[in-house]
Amino acid sequence: MSATQEEAAEAYDVAAIKFRGRNTVTNFDITRYDVDKILADHSSSALLQADRACAAAPQG
Repeated sequence: MSATQEEAAEAYDVAAIKFRGRNTVTNFDITRYDVDKILADHSSSALLQADRACAAAPQG
């Protein structure tokens, strides 16, 4: 597997963990990743996006 393929597989794994959680199927063993950090980062990003959406919504 080339570096680019490995990087793509890792990117997929991180995205899968973010959106499907700890029990997702990954390309590499899940112990390779800091799952708690990935999930915490995802939660923070989701909250920030929701906050921005609320701020941009028309006030009536």
